[in-house]
Amino acid sequence: MYTNIVLAFDGSHEGRHALNEGAALCKQMNAHVHLVLVRVPSTSVALAEGAYPTEDLEVHEQALAQKSLNEGIISLSEMGIAARPHLLQGQPAAEIVRIAKEVGADLIVLGHREQTRLSRWWNGSVGQSLLSLAPCSVLICVG
Repeated sequence: MYTNIVLAFDGSHEGRHALNEGAALCKQMNAHVHLVLVRVPSTSVALAEGAYPTEDLEVHEQALAQKSLNEGIISLSEMGIAARPHLLQGQPAAEIVRIAKEVGADLIVLGHREQTRLSRWWNGSVGQSLLSLAPCSVLICVG
């Protein structure tokens, strides 16, 4: 049924839950797996506050994102799944849709994180955005 699956991962508790659920589905379907982590740069906030030099913050954020992606790849590998890693930068929903189209995904799997109304208004909902933009089915894992 699903042969090409994008697992959206951010290293959070919810992301790890979705990774595990997605991994089980990938194994069952013997699907090709693309593990996607989208880094949302916070340099504009730091610059506005004068907190960090831009280059230092950028390097630090990139290293943290790469570490989370590597942890996800290792977790999948330990479950017997070979996944292709994708470290992207930008708005999560748009980047996940872009990579899903690029790799011909027939399913996107991601976790659900509870947010307050203010947080959802300010940050938006990746899952909700994906539901209207995705070129394929979307599985949102709650847990």
